[in-house]
Amino acid sequence: MKSDATFDKLARRIEKFRDEMVDLQMRLCAIPALAPSSGGEGEAKKAEFLVDWLMANGFVDVTVVKAPDLDAPSGYRPNILAYYR
Repeated sequence: MKSDATFDKLARRIEKFRDEMVDLQMRLCAIPALAPSSGGEGEAKKAEFLVDWLMANGFVDVTVVKAPDLDAPSGYRPNILAYYR
């Protein structure tokens, strides 16, 4: 079936990036992103790191939408939009 071949091709491509994906996940997990109500500083630092990573790795039109949040030290909750071409 064509869908099986397509899936296999996609799975092989993803597997090529396994080490990079694990590294990125470890780096993201190392940055705390706890809610201020739980004693944390929110998500701004993690979002900053991710935006920098996205831009350095071929993503274009990276935009941070700052949803107002008066409880967060940054005053907002970051939402990231990015396109890969």
